[in-house]
Amino acid sequence: MNIRSRFILSMFMGLFLLVDDTYAAQTSQCTVAREITQKAVELIVDQEEKGLKALFRARKACMTDLGIGYNLGLALYHAGRLEEARDLWQTIHSAHPNDYKTMTNLAWLKFELGDDEGAHILSFDGLLKFPDSVALAHTKVYSLFRLGRYLEAYDWMNGTKLQTPRLKEWKDMAASFVSETLWQQFLSGGQLKALRQSVNFLIKEYPAEKMFSKTKDQLIMAAIDPDAERPYPVFLPHQVWPKNGDIDNRRDQLDEHLKTFPSLHHWRKREDAYAVIVGITGYRRLPARYFGARDAQNMETLLTRRGDFENDVQHVKMRLNREATLKNINHDLNWIITKGKTHPNAKLFIYLAGLGFSWKGGEDALFIPYDAFRNKISPETTLSLRKLKDALDKLQNREIIVVVDACFGNNGTCGPDDTISANEIRPQLFSGGKALWAVSAINGPAKVHRSGRQGAFTYFLIKGFLGAADGSQAGRSKGETDGWVSMTEAFHYARLQQEAHDLESDSFLSVADNIRITRIGGEK
Repeated sequence: MNIRSRFILSMFMGLFLLVDDTYAAQTSQCTVAREITQKAVELIVDQEEKGLKALFRARKACMTDLGIGYNLGLALYHAGRLEEARDLWQTIHSAHPNDYKTMTNLAWLKFELGDDEGAHILSFDGLLKFPDSVALAHTKVYSLFRLGRYLEAYDWMNGTKLQTPRLKEWKDMAASFVSETLWQQFLSGGQLKALRQSVNFLIKEYPAEKMFSKTKDQLIMAAIDPDAERPYPVFLPHQVWPKNGDIDNRRDQLDEHLKTFPSLHHWRKREDAYAVIVGITGYRRLPARYFGARDAQNMETLLTRRGDFENDVQHVKMRLNREATLKNINHDLNWIITKGKTHPNAKLFIYLAGLGFSWKGGEDALFIPYDAFRNKISPETTLSLRKLKDALDKLQNREIIVVVDACFGNNGTCGPDDTISANEIRPQLFSGGKALWAVSAINGPAKVHRSGRQGAFTYFLIKGFLGAADGSQAGRSKGETDGWVSMTEAFHYARLQQEAHDLESDSFLSVADNIRITRIGGEK
């Protein structure tokens, strides 16, 4: 070996030893950084800021470690520093493009920050690598929904082999969005011929989808007969979903929470407590009231679990959608009025959720049953709330509650359109009688609470009944609680919460009364 060769080898060996020393040092730093990360993750639960500082320190010490970077991003996400989390995960994804966790979290975070196209592209690419990923499918579908590309989403789900119980739910949503798009085009003056061609294409391409065939039949009937049965409207994501945030967050929904809420002991139930509950979402011939049936179901669950109402048809009668005909509603109301006559100390509770109508300048407020005709609205073809009030006022009972989650503005959002402009409801219509009336809106629209998927008035009433309203302006000193929630307490809470959520409405309470509805304290 000549001198020159020895020199080159010496340089190479020296360089190799130098790299090896640096690698060893880096390995040692990363080992310490991983230990810091583990402690920081434990710390962050109770001391978020200290935990974050420790994670930043670990990341600085070992920039190449996937786990450290991922956990820092997760901590930033939970701290609400979403843009920082996105940028960090983007850096990590670029360095580790096949890491599943980083990819799925980054895709969803892009969606939460309103980057629907970016979220869709990343989830699309991810599904090529991980075709069984429910998380990536979730992001892809919801991104397409908010982009308004409903048929594209449906087509992908129709062909995917992904196995998840939620796929049917998403597919049904997509089909309903496609159908609602056609209905909106029809109602805005779209030509029936063009719409039929669109539906025929859908039926040909997706013969197993019953909703498309049903939509075709309903569109044709609606073009022929203005009073033909129509589907209830559906929220289209590209129109109503916020441009950022976790759209699929179900924490605000009360349904499952109510079912798991402990029931009152049997000895707290009253044999003389009776209720009639009506909820209509989809009408036969009219536009629908969002979430009316869900409102009624949740109110029934509340009354029979945390209220003193027995959970049987001898004490509580409920009519939803197709069952809520005028004949059935009148039958049930006659039943509860008869109970009041034969049981003068009984508690009577009536709940109505659906469409309303103002009659002849506000001399009457009408609740519209499922089978009403658009052009035949009158006190004889609907439920006259004036007549109901007169009947209740003849009773001797001291505990009569009527809750109406409907509005009477005759502006298309409350009920059928009306050309009469001076149809304001006078609050006196519900005042001065035996019953306590709580109405969601007198002359304005009855708002919906979209994240809770309920009518706002009912949603916050129920929240109040579950305990939040105990002690709120109920005739007692402010803040005083007794373990029970009265109708008045729940009403005041619901009104304040609607205002706090920018859902201000002219809700109305006829009289303040401490009629107890739900027990929220511990059982004795």
